[in-house]
Amino acid sequence: MSPETLELVANYLVARRGSPAGDRAIPSSRDSEPRDTHAIYLTFCAGCHGTAGRGDGPNAKFLPVRPAVHVDGKAMSERSDDMLFDAIAAGGYVLGRSNRMPGFGATLTAAKIRGLVRYIRELCRCEGPAWSQ
Repeated sequence: MSPETLELVANYLVARRGSPAGDRAIPSSRDSEPRDTHAIYLTFCAGCHGTAGRGDGPNAKFLPVRPAVHVDGKAMSERSDDMLFDAIAAGGYVLGRSNRMPGFGATLTAAKIRGLVRYIRELCRCEGPAWSQ
């Protein structure tokens, strides 16, 4: 499959309505997910962003756009906490970023997503832009 066709298929799948699994229910991990934020990051983020947030996870080499490097303080300080929350909850597509970044809002609670935002801030050792404080 050509890269152009693959991108069209990916855009279609992201934009279509309904469950990506068709009629099958997607199990929620709200009750079974680890409580430790680092473990949540390893479970949901490290596949693409890497275990240390360097954008070098095992899936990264298959993506057309490199995943965000969470340890990059300069780049991450340009993103507000709200933007990070929205990217985790709804995916990259809604923010005009890569459609390959899935949304986890149906899987993770808002409190756990806020925990991931704080964890990303720890990785980058930075805060969001002053206007967002």
